[in-house]
Amino acid sequence: NVNGLHFLGHLNAEDLASRYKEGGVYLHLARRDNSPNSLIEACSSGLIPIVMGGSGPQEYVEDVDFKVPLILNPDDNLRVQIDKILSELNSCAHQELEDLALAVQKNIKRMC
Repeated sequence: NVNGLHFLGHLNAEDLASRYKEGGVYLHLARRDNSPNSLIEACSSGLIPIVMGGSGPQEYVEDVDFKVPLILNPDDNLRVQIDKILSELNSCAHQELEDLALAVQKNIKRMC
């Protein structure tokens, strides 16, 4: 447990699906990942992704219309950027979050 983050280690498929249902955001910090299966699974479960710029996963969210980019600049303070995105997400109504998650899912379906 580091500043509210918990490393869960390896999860089987059932436990992973359960964790996805508990969450609202999926933070994908890989700088190089051209086949982000975990990102696709998380988004298919309705999670909203926050991804690193300059990476393959950026393509899934770069044209999604939201108040702030869901793409992190790896050269800037990640904590500040993540806090800003989470603050904006927390200020959204439930329907806005569902619409955002659906927009990302549509992008993924279009690209796969």
